Amino acid sequence: MREILFGAQIMDSDEWVYGSLVYSSSEKQYYIVEHSGDELSYPVEEETIRQFTGLLDKNKNKIFEDDILQIWHENPYNHKLHKDCLGVVVFKNGLFGYQEINDKYKFVYQIESSDIDFNPNESDYKLFEVIGNIHDNPELLKRSQI
Repeated sequence: MREILFGAQIMDSDEWVYGSLVYSSSEKQYYIVEHSGDELSYPVEEETIRQFTGLLDKNKNKIFEDDILQIWHENPYNHKLHKDCLGVVVFKNGLFGYQEINDKYKFVYQIESSDIDFNPNESDYKLFEVIGNIHDNPELLKRSQI
């Protein structure tokens, strides 16, 4: 079963926290509850809430919604990897995927379990590398190719 995990920035801070997402209707505020034994909860900035995709990148980092990925492609002739483009992880039509960062910033690929095995030892993970996120690294959105 996929791990359900959210991350967000603590209110009025640049610090990220990870855990369960809770909404207080009386306070009209989202909270992340850390599961570190003390069950600490933090009020978070709503626009920074990101969900874990259930996938890991080539460095075994968790891939979250709004992450910026370096996408690699394998040459079918010599099986060498080369940097191809950057993409932003999105949740669309019930699936996680990425939008390629280019002039049109369009949805070009869906990350599905049929494309990537959920076993972190599989070679498909080497096709993605988290290099930042849209909240901490907006300057990366201006790059179209590497």
